[in-house]
Amino acid sequence: MITFRAAAEKDKSNIGKLIYETVHGLKKKGYEYSEAQLNAWAPDKDYYSYRYVYDSHQYCYVAYDKDILVGFGCISDVGYISAIYTHIDYFRKKIASRIMDAMETQAIKLGNKALSIECAIPALPLLKYKGFMTEVEQTINYNGQDFVCYKMHKKVT
Repeated sequence: MITFRAAAEKDKSNIGKLIYETVHGLKKKGYEYSEAQLNAWAPDKDYYSYRYVYDSHQYCYVAYDKDILVGFGCISDVGYISAIYTHIDYFRKKIASRIMDAMETQAIKLGNKALSIECAIPALPLLKYKGFMTEVEQTINYNGQDFVCYKMHKKVT
């Protein structure tokens, strides 16, 4: 059974591991990223672990299948989604959708009228399903590699 809750300090190392394994598993799911891009996106399992959970302006949520972190997302107090990840072996099981619902609920409680995100190609189906609209497709350089990403937004009430 999948359990959902607010993220805590104890989730830090699992978050880094989840992001690393998800990013490096994208080729297995048919996404066309080079090894150099994957290594730039997630250089090691600790790269992202410090960035989330501690920021007082972020609301982070996790999903666990027993003791395995299978989903993670963060939204800022102004409605910017800084992360949404699902374990590579748990894609298409509505985990990210439920985390997105929790983040949207939090944003509405804080009085936000819109949500925004800059996302990579793998997140597009979820975000379109959740009602996000693409503002612009762009190429960004991250850690020396170019990535196609999308600025998206959604109005909430």
